[in-house]
Amino acid sequence: MLIEELMERIFLPEEARQAVRKENMTEAVYTEEKQLFYDNFPVFFENWKKETGKEKYTRVLVFYLHLACEVYPKYKEKGIEDAIFDKTFYDITIWCEECYRKHQVYGLEELWWLAQSVKMNLFRLGRLQFEPIVLEKDIHTNPKLQESSNISISAGTKVLNVHIPAGEPLDYEACLDSFRQAEAFFGKNQIYMCDSWLLSPHLKEVLSEESNILKFQNLFTVTSVYYAYPQAEQRIFQNVIENKQEYPEDTSLRRRAKAYILLGKDLGIGIGIIENIYKYI
Repeated sequence: MLIEELMERIFLPEEARQAVRKENMTEAVYTEEKQLFYDNFPVFFENWKKETGKEKYTRVLVFYLHLACEVYPKYKEKGIEDAIFDKTFYDITIWCEECYRKHQVYGLEELWWLAQSVKMNLFRLGRLQFEPIVLEKDIHTNPKLQESSNISISAGTKVLNVHIPAGEPLDYEACLDSFRQAEAFFGKNQIYMCDSWLLSPHLKEVLSEESNILKFQNLFTVTSVYYAYPQAEQRIFQNVIENKQEYPEDTSLRRRAKAYILLGKDLGIGIGIIENIYKYI
């Protein structure tokens, strides 16, 4: 696959395509950086962070587009549908547009995250993304959060980590369809895990019962909540600012979240588990 075809398939904005066409990356440079990317990603990432100038964002966009093109034959070898490839690598477009919003240049900076797609560790199936992982520590139900459920999963258990890409409404039926696709793609009776502000039980103080966010949350048994950083503020308002009064109120979610935050409260981040998705699909 050529980069021009890939950019078309992932709906990369025309302005971004023009920036890519202007970037000249030699075969020698690409080969050297690709080897470092696969052999020692932390060093690759640190080297990139040390670069100065906004052009580094566009340069790494070109690099990741090249990598994605080289992944395509592997999808074909495994019999994975083109639609899954296109949806998975549409993430490049999402993060390219986010880079432009933050830095006014078409490029990328979410290098670690996008590397998971390049390394075929993550796939987008419909509305949701799924990442096979192995639990690093035990997970147990917290009765203070959900008294009726009893979950105990040991470290070393294989689960599918669920991610929710930006850019589309969190339609409940679309999410259920993604789980159906995951059961077909990865095999039946998967255990699903999600770590997100969308699973914060505090959202029940902010949203109505009809909210798609709460419908999504209710698929999971929430086992814990933590407050390491204000992920909800970051996702809802796109930036975390010191003066919370300045947050916009142009949607009902933003109005309600802002009011909650102005009370000095933190929505937090929830961790949840689905042991039997067939209760819902």
